[in-house]
Amino acid sequence: MLRRLLQSFVLSPKPDCIIDDLAVLRIPENERLLHPSFPYFPTYPYRESVERIEGKRAIMRPINGHPDLHQYFWFEAGDVIPKECRWVFRGNAALIHPTTMIVFALASGTHDITVRAPVSSMVDGLVVNANWTDPASSVRWVQSPLNLDECRPLLIDAMHSAGPKL
Repeated sequence: MLRRLLQSFVLSPKPDCIIDDLAVLRIPENERLLHPSFPYFPTYPYRESVERIEGKRAIMRPINGHPDLHQYFWFEAGDVIPKECRWVFRGNAALIHPTTMIVFALASGTHDITVRAPVSSMVDGLVVNANWTDPASSVRWVQSPLNLDECRPLLIDAMHSAGPKL
C-alpha cells in the first residue's frame, strides 16, 4: 500500500505520441490561420508541453521561435492573461480563448507578436497583417509593439474580443 502511495507521487511520462488538438480550433474565426500555406506543426495546450521525463529532467516539446520571445509573450506581457489561454499553435507560442477556442495572439520568430485586436482598440499606427485580416471584420491582426505598457492592454482587449471574460 505504501508502495502504491509513493508511486502516485511520481510523474510518469506521456506515451510517445504527438498531441495535436488542431481539430478543436477549426472554427470560422480561425479560418485564415488554418490556411494550408501556414506551416503544419503540432497544436496543443502549453500544459502538454512536457514530452517525457528522463529521471528528474523534463524534456520539452519543441516550439518554434526564440525562447526569449516565449518568455516575454507568455510570462511578462502575457502575465495578465489566464494561464489556460497558453497554447502552442502549429508549433508557435499562442494565446487562445479557452471557451471559444479563438486564437487571439501568436508569437513567432525572434520578435514578432501578432494580435487579433478589435478595431476599437488602439490599433492606429500598428502594422496590419493583411493575410490574416478580413477587411469586413471588426478585428484586425496587428503587429504588437514589444513594449509592456502597449502590449498588455492590446492582449487584454484581444482576449475580451475573443470571448467572455475569464
